[in-house]
Amino acid sequence: MAFLFLPATRNCVWMEFLNISYANGVRYHRWFGTLTILTALLHCTGFYWSWIREGTWVEDALPCFRNCKVGEDGEYRWKNTFGTIALLCFLTIGVTSMGRIRRKMYEVFYYVHHLFIIATIFVVLHWNSTLAWLFPSVMMYTACRALSSSNGFTPVSVREFTTLSNDVVKIVLERSTTRAGEFKIGNFVYLNIPAISKLQWHPFTISTSPQTSPNTLTILIKALGDWTQELLKYSDECKANNVLPTVYMDGYYGASLDLYNEYATVCLVGGGIGVTPLLAILEDLVTKLRQKVLFIFTLRELSLLEEIHPLLLQIKELDPQEQYFSLHLSLTRPPTDDQLDCQIDHSRLSGRPHISATSYDTTATKKTPVPFAEPLRSPISRVIVYTASFFLTLLLWIIVKYGNKIQVDDDNVWPLQNFVEIVLVLLVAMLGFLVFSFIEDKKLLNSVRTSDQTVAPEAAKPYTSDAHTLRDLIADHRVEVGQRPNVDELMRKVHADHKQFITNQPERTSNGNSTIGVFISGPKALKDSTVNAIADIGALDFDIHEEEFKL
Repeated sequence: MAFLFLPATRNCVWMEFLNISYANGVRYHRWFGTLTILTALLHCTGFYWSWIREGTWVEDALPCFRNCKVGEDGEYRWKNTFGTIALLCFLTIGVTSMGRIRRKMYEVFYYVHHLFIIATIFVVLHWNSTLAWLFPSVMMYTACRALSSSNGFTPVSVREFTTLSNDVVKIVLERSTTRAGEFKIGNFVYLNIPAISKLQWHPFTISTSPQTSPNTLTILIKALGDWTQELLKYSDECKANNVLPTVYMDGYYGASLDLYNEYATVCLVGGGIGVTPLLAILEDLVTKLRQKVLFIFTLRELSLLEEIHPLLLQIKELDPQEQYFSLHLSLTRPPTDDQLDCQIDHSRLSGRPHISATSYDTTATKKTPVPFAEPLRSPISRVIVYTASFFLTLLLWIIVKYGNKIQVDDDNVWPLQNFVEIVLVLLVAMLGFLVFSFIEDKKLLNSVRTSDQTVAPEAAKPYTSDAHTLRDLIADHRVEVGQRPNVDELMRKVHADHKQFITNQPERTSNGNSTIGVFISGPKALKDSTVNAIADIGALDFDIHEEEFKL
């Protein structure tokens, strides 16, 4: 259980130090959680089995209220009761964390997970010595949670809030041009929109490159659950009322995908809305035009094709002979004639959002939105604050436990003593960290406002197109309709093209890396077919990177 808290937070110094991605941290958290529940269940089962065999189950397992002293003969029974309550909390968390329940009923999973606070308190009430083992990880967890919470002090400026289709929303957020606003390709952020829910934060991958969007970032969201469905409705409300949404953001998280620069040939395999991190790579590749690129994209939503149309046009203009870029697009769901005849929104694609408002929805907060800047961006500053919080909490805990003990005059108040100790550990680090982060956030906001006032608005990207309908887009970009890509054939093609490319341009492999960098992001079936196709050719010639979304 001591390790359970370590990989459970978004901001974690030790995970950054060990270069562990947040997605892998969540995986480790699930493993530790499963191990914790199993060992707790075995521990409890052994005692219950012994009590039942000895016929003392009622006396040992149930608490006493009359004719017993909590500090004497009742202590054993009450500790067992506290342990049982903790186990029930862990079992409830475990059941609602199962994959199918977590995906279908995310809100249930999210809120039930907060039982861990009650479970931790009752574990310490059950056996006080546990706190010594839990102290480092619990303290770090609360401090990390406080850092994430500090990102939600101020709303973020919104540049665009657009409904692309019946189930896809585009949000363009402003970010500071200072170092605190920088992100890397492949990063994701957590968004909170209080008009939908003041408590829920949801992760979304950034779909733009920091090089091509110097003071903004773009999020593409597909409606797949209750929260995202409400987001669609809220987008329509904002359009009708001509206001911008109030949005809070917490970031940046996830491993950088900048390593694509190491490969002479890059293969991007994306499916549906999962293509978002690959679009950021593709944008970056267009600005360099020195690597061989194969972009495989399977989609069902024509709105996504319309959204990337300017980028595809730019690729065609820069590389008309397809010397560097090869595009293979597949529309797996045949569209209707009405859908094909829909007009392309050229005004939006040229940079004009469907909301012309400059005022924000003030039903949630009166605070003025500002470009996003991450507080305590420097790892050194985080280490300093973590260390200060650790020793402050440790000092107070020692004083309460060994100095001014509540239990010193009355052994019957040992539950109160244990309760105060664990609550102290849970709250002191978080409160101290929140206060420090709030002060730093205020300083950062002042510097952001000052620096961003001198920065010109992001220039609109040049855009001209002869296409008028979505039918024209399908024809112009040679999109295959009603079928999935032949991944085996495409992987063999990229393998052959790579061999020829490095033969003609051997300087591209001067760093010693002669493999093909394959970046996959999309449905599991697409990932599996790509990996199998590569295995048939020879895995030694490929370096596979898969994006993980099971958070």
